[in-house]
Amino acid sequence: MPRDCLNADQQAVMAVVDAELNAYIHRDFETWQRCWAHEPYVRRLGWCTGGGVNDVRGWEDLKRLVQRVFRDFPEPNLVAAARTVQNLAMQVSGTMASITFDHRGPDPHGEGPSREGRVLQYLDGAWKIIYLDYVHQTVEPVNAPMFRVDRNGVVGWMNTSGHKAIQRGDVLQLVAGRLVAQEPRNTQAIRAAIKDASERDTRLAGGRAHIPLLLPGEDGTFCVCWVVTEGAHSGTVLVTLNALTFGHDRLDTASAVFGLSPAQQRLAELIASGHDVAASSELLGITANTGKTHLQRIFDKTGVRSQAALIRTLLSIERPE
Repeated sequence: MPRDCLNADQQAVMAVVDAELNAYIHRDFETWQRCWAHEPYVRRLGWCTGGGVNDVRGWEDLKRLVQRVFRDFPEPNLVAAARTVQNLAMQVSGTMASITFDHRGPDPHGEGPSREGRVLQYLDGAWKIIYLDYVHQTVEPVNAPMFRVDRNGVVGWMNTSGHKAIQRGDVLQLVAGRLVAQEPRNTQAIRAAIKDASERDTRLAGGRAHIPLLLPGEDGTFCVCWVVTEGAHSGTVLVTLNALTFGHDRLDTASAVFGLSPAQQRLAELIASGHDVAASSELLGITANTGKTHLQRIFDKTGVRSQAALIRTLLSIERPE
């Protein structure tokens, strides 16, 4: 459906779809939220090559997710900005509208198209998005090492950071194509987590696994390894290092349980992402002494006395169903 063939109602719907898409690309939260219905029945459902299945339900959870994405990845997505909407199909009937399209264009990274859909509702004199879905043949911004493995730990794909991590060999290695830990004591835990995550994907009510493993190093440092069910009965599992994409809900819940302040929670998030206190303080725009004070107060609230024990405690708390 060419754009110049759209009638007035279809043009109004397309204007909202364009505005939401451009606001997301350019990290414009105020414009982005005006395009959505702020209702408990909204939903964002999608799948991407590097992140598996993502399912967010309700405006409050969706708002928190997008605020976090914009905070963690504040730069505009210039690759997506260069793309165009193609293969447009739309239906408008009364107060409801549906639209499907491909989002594609020149891409120096060789990433494929994004196939997307929207459902909009006419509310209080304006069209609002109530449902969004997507299938991305690409990797959303993931700077941490990420690997796709089968139930036996055989690697089928890894991102650029994953290749670099394997070359360094400081945490993970490849042995006969299988992902293993640099420290043999950690390999058994990784294999058990991969098996667990894989099995959950084959059970109808198994749920998607998000399993954090704390991998201690020889020098007293540690790395948080996440093992995640990719979903959709894909038969594969995602393994990533020091990435909180799958851990924010646990930290939100733990912060509420232990009464952490927003600044204390943000410090904990950075530590769980592999930063030490000095680097975390710099990222937060505070002095190292202030960062140490925050950390001590977190220790007092949680009853632990080391950063490794802190992250293990915080990531062990799951949100009640």
